[in-house]
Amino acid sequence: MFPVLLKKEGVPYTFLNIIEDITEKMIAERKLRDALESLQILRSVDLGIIEGKNLRDMLLEVAKVVRRKIGCDVIAIRVFGENGFVVSDPEIGRSVLEKIDAEKEVVVNILEKDDLNELEVELLKGGFARYVSIPLIARDEKVGVIFAASKGIEGKDIDFLKTTAGQLAIAIHEALLFEAKMKAYEQIEKNIEQFAILVDHIRNPLAAAQGYVEIFVENEEAKKKIKEQLDRVVELVEQLERGWVESEAIRDYLRREREERR
Repeated sequence: MFPVLLKKEGVPYTFLNIIEDITEKMIAERKLRDALESLQILRSVDLGIIEGKNLRDMLLEVAKVVRRKIGCDVIAIRVFGENGFVVSDPEIGRSVLEKIDAEKEVVVNILEKDDLNELEVELLKGGFARYVSIPLIARDEKVGVIFAASKGIEGKDIDFLKTTAGQLAIAIHEALLFEAKMKAYEQIEKNIEQFAILVDHIRNPLAAAQGYVEIFVENEEAKKKIKEQLDRVVELVEQLERGWVESEAIRDYLRREREERR
C-alpha cells in the first residue's frame, strides 16, 4: 500500500491509498532466486569434478549449504551403486538412511500419522516431526536420494529441495560417469605399460629361439615343427601389439575428453 496525494485546482484535498498485490511478484522473485542458488550449488559440484575433488566431500558441502538454506535439522544425500555412500549434516546413522523410501517422492508429517514405519519411529525418537525424501533420477537412472528432516519444513523449502534434487541428480550422474572414465583411463595407462614390457620380454627370447633353431636344429622335420610354433608365438605377439595400439587410441580419447572439461 502506498499513499497518493490528490489535488484540486492545485490545492491538496485528500490522500488515496493504493494497494498493490505483490504476492505473485514476490513468489516469482523467490523462485528465480532459489533456482539461481540451486544452480550455484550444482556449479560448485561440476567445478569440483573437473578439479578432481572427491565426490563424497563435495556432496557433504552441498548438504551443508542446502541445510542452511532451508533451515532443516538434518539433511542427507545417499548415492547408489557399487561404491555407493551416504553423507549427512549433521551425521546420522546409516541404518536410519537405509530405511528411506527411494522409490518415490515422500513428504510426511509424522505427527499426523496413526501407523509409523521404522524410519518414522526413529525420527520421532530424535524429535523430528516432518521429513522429505526425493529420488535423484537422471536419464531414467536412479542415482540416489536426498532426505531432509526437521521439526517443520515449509512448502517453499520443499520446492527448493525439488529444484536442487533435479539438478543434483544430473551432477551426480555425470560425476559417476566421469569417475568411471578416469578409472578406465588409469587402467589403460597401466595396460599399455604392461603391453610394452610383455612384448619386449617375448620378442627378445623369441628372436634368440628362432636363431637357435636355424643354427643348431639339423632335422628338417623337427625344424619345421618348431618354426611353426614359433610363428604362432609371433602372431600372438602381433595381436598384443594391435591391442596396444587400440588401447593407446582409447587412452588418447579419454585424455582429450578430460582436457576439454577443464
